[in-house]
Amino acid sequence: AQSILGLVEATVGAVLDLPADGAAHADYEVRYERLTATAERRGTAPAVEVIAVPPDAEGEPRSVFDVRPLEARAVARRARELVDAGRKPSEMAILLTAWSGMEALRPALRAVGIETYALRSEGFYKRRETVDLLLALEAMNDPNDDRALMGFLRSPFVGLKDETLLQIARAAHTPYWRELAGVKVGEQERLDRGRALLERHVRLRDRVPADTLLEGLLAETGYVAHLRLLGEEKRRAEANVRKFVRLLRRQRATTVGEAIRAIRVQRSSEEAREGDAPLAGGARNAVTVTSVHSAKGLEWPIVFWCDLTRLGGADSDQLIVARDAMALKPASERKEDRVLYDSLKKAERAEHAAEAKRLWYVAATRARELLVLSGIPLGSGKRDAAPAHAFHERLGLATLAGEGRFAYADRDGVAYEGTLRLAPVLEAEPPAELALPSAVAAPDALPAPLAPIAVPSGRRRHSATELLTFARCRRRHWFRYVAGLAEPEVERSGAEFISALKRGQIVHDVLHQLREDEELDALLEAAIGRWDPEAPPPEGRTGGRYREHLREEVERVAGHPQYRAIADLPTARRELEFTHLLPDEGGGAGGAFTSGAMDLAALRLDGLVLLDVKTSQMSAADAKKRAADYAPQRDVYVAAAEAISGLSVAEFALQFSRAATQVAEALTPEKRAAIVAEMRDALGAIESGDRALTAHAGECRWCGYRKAGWCPGIGEAPSP
Repeated sequence: AQSILGLVEATVGAVLDLPADGAAHADYEVRYERLTATAERRGTAPAVEVIAVPPDAEGEPRSVFDVRPLEARAVARRARELVDAGRKPSEMAILLTAWSGMEALRPALRAVGIETYALRSEGFYKRRETVDLLLALEAMNDPNDDRALMGFLRSPFVGLKDETLLQIARAAHTPYWRELAGVKVGEQERLDRGRALLERHVRLRDRVPADTLLEGLLAETGYVAHLRLLGEEKRRAEANVRKFVRLLRRQRATTVGEAIRAIRVQRSSEEAREGDAPLAGGARNAVTVTSVHSAKGLEWPIVFWCDLTRLGGADSDQLIVARDAMALKPASERKEDRVLYDSLKKAERAEHAAEAKRLWYVAATRARELLVLSGIPLGSGKRDAAPAHAFHERLGLATLAGEGRFAYADRDGVAYEGTLRLAPVLEAEPPAELALPSAVAAPDALPAPLAPIAVPSGRRRHSATELLTFARCRRRHWFRYVAGLAEPEVERSGAEFISALKRGQIVHDVLHQLREDEELDALLEAAIGRWDPEAPPPEGRTGGRYREHLREEVERVAGHPQYRAIADLPTARRELEFTHLLPDEGGGAGGAFTSGAMDLAALRLDGLVLLDVKTSQMSAADAKKRAADYAPQRDVYVAAAEAISGLSVAEFALQFSRAATQVAEALTPEKRAAIVAEMRDALGAIESGDRALTAHAGECRWCGYRKAGWCPGIGEAPSP
């Protein structure tokens, strides 16, 4: 509308034509260029509205913190009026200088029944989190790439400050990676940790799929956790991280370098249309909320330009980066030491002010039919450089007595009118006088204190591994699962060249994938790449022995006749994941649950049969003795299988890989009832906070809590 462009000329255009130094425009400043619009329709309401906030009781402008909630309620009320008059929420947009402005606006709009949709148009591949992930992959692929290395060190994966990066650049020669180990900086511990992290992932770059490598980096550094700590505003960022990993998973068989090339090709071909990961609900029937910067090139019938009291964001005073120079803040306050710093700081502020004014122009020209300027505080006090001040001064709002029309004119002197609305101010009511309580005639008649609420100890989620730990040592269980303290490592010596954990992971992985037409060696090598990337290569003697050992483990299970009798049943299922909601004493869901995965389950004529594979290194005789120690695991699996399926479990078996032995137990109705009771008793003891010491000194031998001095142990436990 022409009246909107008339407002632009009277306000933003006049500001743009005024040089920052009052003399001449600098090369980073732009002059106002006049636009043309369709003719104003006669007889229509003004196309410009101002929502102003009345002054305080002293006639002074209200503070920014007082203005924002009043503005949010007024904007929500006006949007509701427009919707009730027949306009669609999707025809409206709210423009913000900073995304934090949504904190007050979103709940105010929801309170009047209007939903919002956040639009970020900078594109998926330009989002900060996507850039962080791509830089991490590029640094893994080639740590000698200085841009990727510095970006990785600066990102939340490591978190070095700009000043530290400058110290690195001054102390080392390019490529910085080659000399990084010898660089001394203020954040030395963080730099060393980041260098070790990258070095470890560089060694795995050609042996582990890119998505697996990146997921490991995300988990180890807590990147997603830091996004969640930043609150609702970063919910989309977390969704974009998940999306990036999914894109990598499509090229699962590729190396990091090949994945990067694929992402670059996709980015170049889809940059114009690849958007953020979608959120539930989308933008249907919702008011669009976006930043002024993201609104470039877009238009809406109705635009609310909000949060006009906000100044530009404050930059770091420690490091000033200008277009052709940079300077660290001097430690000295002497004038001669601050010449370069002060001059760059002044230039930086002027450039930022010029950029802010260009964004004013963008915001003021996004509306086709109605532009609403909101949050302009009225009053006679001192004002700052926020856009609210420019509109207050150039529209003559100080001269208006209340709501109504105001006048303005474009450069040709054509007069227009706008509508001034005042945000309602809800004055706080004085506190009511509290009546003093009367004396109690009969203290014994007072009600007794409420019974204390018993909070169960430990987690609500339980696993077979947890119950096994509890059965062996309740103190160790308490440290790990209740207090949440990771167990300190205990150095184990011996001839074993593969850890028990990795052996179990690899054997279970292969058994889960193994079919008659599958190549065992190929499955084994793939599992080694996933679970033990630092394993010795297959060409060497150690690598050959390593793989032969694992192959024997798999073959002794897969070829065992008792295992095959279950695995070959048409009803057999491998790696059957479950979640079992445990009932409380009254029969309802008590909130606690067990979860896990059964290695093998099948339905026979006499009922269900469950099997779990154990990769402990022991003889057949020892396996039969040790089978009873796994009773807690049996209890969890049997109770879950019966509760979920509604069928009875006829047999539970343990398959010991090294011993090539299966230990099976037939389950009678009486035994199954006892299993349920035993698990209920164990969970009750956990919830009560039981942390008794084990009765077996052998459990203390490899206990990291005892080794660290957190637990005294019992008797004379042999030192590891």
